[in-house]
Amino acid sequence: MDNGQSIESTVQLCRNVNQTCAQSPQYQCCLGHQLLCVYDMPQKPESIGVCLKTCSKMGAICGGFTRDPQVCCEVLILSNLSLSLSKIHYSVSTVSLNAFKLGEGPHWDDSRQVLWFVDSNDYQVCQLNVSTKLSECHKFDDLISLVHPYDNGDDLLVTIRNKLLRFNWTSKEGYYVAQVAPQLNGKERFNDGKVDALGRLWIGTVLEGKSGVIKGKGNLYKWENGSFVKMSDGFYLTNGMTWSPDNKQMFINDSEDRKVYAFDFNLELGTISNKTILIDGNNSTDLTVNDYPDGLTIDRSGYLWIGSYSNGRVFRVDPQNGDVVDSVSIPCPLTTTPVFGGLNFDEMFVTTGYLNGDSDQRLKYPTCGQVYRIVALDSNQFVGDIMFTIKN
Repeated sequence: MDNGQSIESTVQLCRNVNQTCAQSPQYQCCLGHQLLCVYDMPQKPESIGVCLKTCSKMGAICGGFTRDPQVCCEVLILSNLSLSLSKIHYSVSTVSLNAFKLGEGPHWDDSRQVLWFVDSNDYQVCQLNVSTKLSECHKFDDLISLVHPYDNGDDLLVTIRNKLLRFNWTSKEGYYVAQVAPQLNGKERFNDGKVDALGRLWIGTVLEGKSGVIKGKGNLYKWENGSFVKMSDGFYLTNGMTWSPDNKQMFINDSEDRKVYAFDFNLELGTISNKTILIDGNNSTDLTVNDYPDGLTIDRSGYLWIGSYSNGRVFRVDPQNGDVVDSVSIPCPLTTTPVFGGLNFDEMFVTTGYLNGDSDQRLKYPTCGQVYRIVALDSNQFVGDIMFTIKN
């Protein structure tokens, strides 16, 4: 819909609302904006929260500042147009020929211009050339959750259940450098992690029980100078993490608990404090019941981008209040982790999966399990930054 059509349709809609608006201006003003939301905004679940919030604000404005239906309607038109004009449009496409059971943990290697990631359920570490769409994978013998390059350019840190393996991609040889909670024999295992600006690995764990992951037993560790230090606990299923551009905050997802946490972060000391809930998916109008925050990255403006496992999208979050301000649909429900990359870091690569304990998703979503690329068609704000390598 172009702006001319939007204005004409909006005006007609307001005229219809105005027929009864005089009887109850505040109520009808809010009702009018609800209609505008339904009529002119994309019919996606993520629009609901935006509509409700804007409707509430407009109801307060119209009820508090004017009882004139026409003025109210004009305010609605301006509000609706600003929402429409500010929306960024994206292109989504696949960049891998192969599909993966559960793609996870992508890392953009700027020096090689390739994407590293893992197929957790097939025990593979993969290197993807996003230009040719060809991937090279190496299979291990147990659960893989993360791959991260060392700063020497050829060695990789690979998590195998509760162990860290230093692995040379050229020789395909490696050796273990550490393990977490050896007394639990692998029941406490690694999940997602990331390297901070000083080259330290931060990584989360989950504790597996007889009937699945045990709530409240997940931990967050820092690996530095060859040793693990527990930095936080009480998680259900630790997942994606990242830091603010100024390194003053750290964020981490708890997928199963449907929460996103924020910490104060001290880069020099490598410490975190003041754990707070930024998003509680169980009490948020921005998230649906199918939104499970999985992987996490951040753009140069400091906004979070979160992969929504089970709902097929990545969504942008205001780090100040946890509001969802944008969303991009991915044609695969099992969307896992986004990461910025490309020559100018203005492309987002998103891992997905097609098989994780249930039916093959490709029967309904043919490209499930492939890696996707998102490009903004009309914005220079869709940009990330270089990912750090391990210096441990």
